[in-house]
Amino acid sequence: MAAADLTSADYQAALQALLPHGRVWPREPDAVQSRVAAGLAQTAARLHARANYLLRDAFPVAPLELLPEWEATLGLPDECSPNFSFSRNGPARYVDANGVLRTAAAGELRYTFDPATGAVLGPLIETGSTNLLLWSEALDNPVWAQSTNLTVTPNVARAPDGTLTADRLTTTATSADYIVQKLTIEAGGRYALSWFLRPGTQTWCYIQVTTADQTAGFRAWFDLANGRVGRTVPIGPGLLADAWIGRLADGWVRVSISGTVDGSTTAPRAWLVPCVGDSTVTQIAGGTLDAWGAQFEAGSTSSYIPTTGAPASREADHYYAASIEQRQAAVAARFVGRGGQSVAYYTGVAAALGYQITITQFTSAVVGRARIGDPLNGAGWAHVWRVNAPETTVLVSRVGSARIGDRLREWGNNTLECALSRIKPAHTILQFAYGG
Repeated sequence: MAAADLTSADYQAALQALLPHGRVWPREPDAVQSRVAAGLAQTAARLHARANYLLRDAFPVAPLELLPEWEATLGLPDECSPNFSFSRNGPARYVDANGVLRTAAAGELRYTFDPATGAVLGPLIETGSTNLLLWSEALDNPVWAQSTNLTVTPNVARAPDGTLTADRLTTTATSADYIVQKLTIEAGGRYALSWFLRPGTQTWCYIQVTTADQTAGFRAWFDLANGRVGRTVPIGPGLLADAWIGRLADGWVRVSISGTVDGSTTAPRAWLVPCVGDSTVTQIAGGTLDAWGAQFEAGSTSSYIPTTGAPASREADHYYAASIEQRQAAVAARFVGRGGQSVAYYTGVAAALGYQITITQFTSAVVGRARIGDPLNGAGWAHVWRVNAPETTVLVSRVGSARIGDRLREWGNNTLECALSRIKPAHTILQFAYGG
């Protein structure tokens, strides 16, 4: 049961009742104290209303505050979600529930997962992006410059996607050895550098984007063994926007930094430098580190885009989400749709989605039972049933439930057909009839 509804006026009166009495504590509406109390009361009333929503959302009839959590718990949105629309031209990568890098085909919706529990967090929707680094998985290619005491052994380890394409970096001395690639960018823009790395005997590194003389840019150290970001440093006039590290399967991590080099550089360098600890530049002689999947892109770090001899791009995801009311209806339908094969069960699922239907069942014609005028149905008709629905079902937004951006009216039966076709018994044939 929800708590009593209290307005901002109720909270203002309560706040003023706590104040002392006297000439310096006026209660007039235009007094400074009254205005301060009115401002505080609005926040209190808003939080009170949200607390009421939490109590109501404990059962998913029409959740609001916990709507994303209920959707994630029930595996929504899916291909049957109301007015769900998604497209993408071309493949794209994502990390699955087990921490393995996967490839989604063109038009396939990707999801994000909790790295600790593997639970679905929601759809992965990204704008298009371009990886400007060349030969992102071939660090032995001449486009990558290496210092004297760093060697690259190609294709000696399983990469995050399971292929035998990861390279091993070995430092043969204790100096600040590195691997680096020159880039071309627009001056003053924000860019992001990321790597997939796995510690060997070398458990720390830093990555940086700088000018050729390293007097401007941004840098961050990473503890690869413990999945921790170390020291972050803007260099000269450079700006560091963020730095993060994410865990994958089989000991791999992805490290990332983003920022601005300076206001004029158009040919920066992207660096990877193994090291022995935070804020250090020295290394272990004979130390090893596995590296794969370097990426440099405008803006913030996005899902991985492999490259060879030229920059490569990932197309944007185009996703249309249903209105709040439609999402609530989908949650309710999924919650009550835990299983069943009765007429009442299927009409209840349809009603939760906003459709009023009836169901017609068929029988086979049997000698001795059939009557004159009965259809001569064959044996297969015993497994056929038909959903009867209005020719067009109009879903209308309601004041108090709809949100800014929701459509005022929508129609169509695609959601009904998709939802019932997915949960029908496998041995049956489902027909749909509209109007009449």
